[in-house]
Amino acid sequence: MISSIELKNWRTHEDTRLEFGVGVNLLVGVMGSGKSSVMDAISFALFGTFPALKRGSLKSDSIIMNRPKEMESSEVALEFAMDNDIYRVIRVIEAGKSSTATLLKNGELFQTQAERVNEEISRLLKIDYNIFSRAIYSEQNGLSYFLDITKSERKRQIDNMLGLDDFAKAEERITTIINSIKSLLKDEEQMLENIDIERMQDSYRRMETDLSSKRAELESMSKGLEGKRVDLKRIRGELESARKMYSEMIELTKERERLNSQIETLSVEMGRIRVTSGSRDEISKRLEGVSAEERGLKTDYNEITKRERALLAETAGLRSELNRREAELRERDTIRGELGKESIDHLKSELERTRSDMDERIKAMAITSQRLGDAREWIAELNRHISVCPLCEREIDSEMKERLIEGKRSAIERLEVELSRHERDIESLKIRECEISERYKMFDAMSAKLQTYGNIDDTVREIKTKLDKGSKELDSVSESRAGIENSIKKISDIMQELRSEMERLTRFEEMESLQRSAKAKLEGIAARISAIVIDEGMMRSLEDRYSKALAEVNGIGSSVEAMANYIHSMEVQLSSRKLEMDRMLGVRERITRRAGYVESLIKFKSSLGVTSSVLRSDLILSINELMAELWGEMYPYGDYPSIRLDAENDDYILEADVGRDGKRVWVPINGVASGGERSVACLVMRITMSMVIVPNLRWIILDEPTHNIDSNGIYKLVDVFGESLPNVMEQVFIITHDEALKQINNANVYLFERDKSSRSTTYVSKL
Repeated sequence: MISSIELKNWRTHEDTRLEFGVGVNLLVGVMGSGKSSVMDAISFALFGTFPALKRGSLKSDSIIMNRPKEMESSEVALEFAMDNDIYRVIRVIEAGKSSTATLLKNGELFQTQAERVNEEISRLLKIDYNIFSRAIYSEQNGLSYFLDITKSERKRQIDNMLGLDDFAKAEERITTIINSIKSLLKDEEQMLENIDIERMQDSYRRMETDLSSKRAELESMSKGLEGKRVDLKRIRGELESARKMYSEMIELTKERERLNSQIETLSVEMGRIRVTSGSRDEISKRLEGVSAEERGLKTDYNEITKRERALLAETAGLRSELNRREAELRERDTIRGELGKESIDHLKSELERTRSDMDERIKAMAITSQRLGDAREWIAELNRHISVCPLCEREIDSEMKERLIEGKRSAIERLEVELSRHERDIESLKIRECEISERYKMFDAMSAKLQTYGNIDDTVREIKTKLDKGSKELDSVSESRAGIENSIKKISDIMQELRSEMERLTRFEEMESLQRSAKAKLEGIAARISAIVIDEGMMRSLEDRYSKALAEVNGIGSSVEAMANYIHSMEVQLSSRKLEMDRMLGVRERITRRAGYVESLIKFKSSLGVTSSVLRSDLILSINELMAELWGEMYPYGDYPSIRLDAENDDYILEADVGRDGKRVWVPINGVASGGERSVACLVMRITMSMVIVPNLRWIILDEPTHNIDSNGIYKLVDVFGESLPNVMEQVFIITHDEALKQINNANVYLFERDKSSRSTTYVSKL
């Protein structure tokens, strides 16, 4: 029993889990809601494929959800029970990759690899995908579909469902093979019509005899050639030995001349070398003494050079310090000159006087400003009090008022002029205060700076004294260093002369040794030359003998090669004739063998037809026996006591017993039954075929079984699915859009919903 299935990113299912039970499992929903893809997933989980994928109308990458969002992989997990064990198969599809599979048994890993999982499930269920798709999985419109198609197509499809189509395919293939063999036979028989194979065999035997004679002749010539080659090898050995001795004598003569020339040359060179400083020991002692003296001078030179560098650094530092101090003296004198131009006390008095004048001007400006404000206020008051004096409050006439106002206006003008003068004076005093203040600050800073110089005159005199002393010492040290440097140069010249004398002495001794060695070699070469007993005449005689022997061997060799080439040519011809003769014999043998094949294939084709007919009869008999039994269970009325499937030569006809005059009368169910009755009959036929083909599994999958059935027929199917069908099938899976099927008794009903306009995923709920 299939207990559950889980779908992840499978077509329109993002994450769906369905639990199935015994009896009817109903999947209801509108077209495109994802119902059929659940059945495809069951087939894929069990066998790694389903009808649309097998036919190639759907690619494996299309199984992975791509809307409303694109996923990278899809997964299906199916759980089923078999022989008291629980199995769980998981298959995963990744874009652009092969699918993977895992099979668990009672929660433990049982098998991996897709092919191994397929084999294990086929062994457990005792079916493969082909049987599953024929006997258990009825695709959409698969019930009454067989009654509506042409008889040839109906026969082909029912034969396919029963597994009999393989016999027809085999017969077609055998007929094709027979025709192909007959065509080959005809071509090869025409080939042999004008060929005399016996004559070819006689000619071949004659050529074999001639070739054997030539091979014997070649063997005799080869033996003679081998003897001549032995003689040639012996003469060549003598010639090579003589050539080696003669070559050695030539080389020894050349070496003797070279050694004589070398001895003479060495004598001349030795005469040119003059050694005037004594023996090697005397020269070595003198060189050692001079070297010691040179090392002492170099030590003194290094010490005095260090002292010279120290004095240079010391005097350079004193000069730098003297320059800095002299710059400070100049700066001090400049400051003194500036300070002598004006007294700082005078600047201080001038600054105080300027600030006092500015305070007085500010006070005067304040008084003037106050008076100006009072005048303006008085005019404003006078304007407000038209006939009364704002000060004494006595009455005044208009003429008096005008005179008073005019007088105040003249006073205001004078006060404004005075106020402007005060402002200009204050601004001028501020500028002067700033200038005097800046000069005062500068003089104060210069006075402070002047105090920092202290006794700089004494410091300068002290630096000059030290610099004079250091310069004199530096001159003395530099003069001493130059003297030591000159002494080192003289010692170096003496050492170079002694080394040259030593080299001349060494060269003379080497030449003397080479001359003794050359004389010794010369004595050995003379002894070896006197031991060689060969001359140019002996060499010419040996070369003539070798040339004659070589010419004789080459002549015989050419004859042997010509004979070998002739034999090879005969062998090629003989091989070619042998191949042709064998080919013709093979053709004749093949004609006989293929004629036997044709006869055997004709007999096998005949036996296939008989076997197919017998098997069809047995299957139809089993199907009809079960159909008669199931019909009574699933069809509750008595107008058709029984149904059967009649197998004619070129068609299958589903017939009903109409029962006339107490006798069975079989008529095609298409002509007498209503839509619902036809559907029940087709359902019984489908279930029966499933039970015959797969007796160990009582499963069936029906996709849209109510297609083309009227409402009365649908209601009858509801009764059949709810009451009769569960009695004969353990599990029934129905995919439908027909809401009426929800009325099936005791059915596990799943409702499938999906908003196709927004391309949303499938939503499943259990009713």
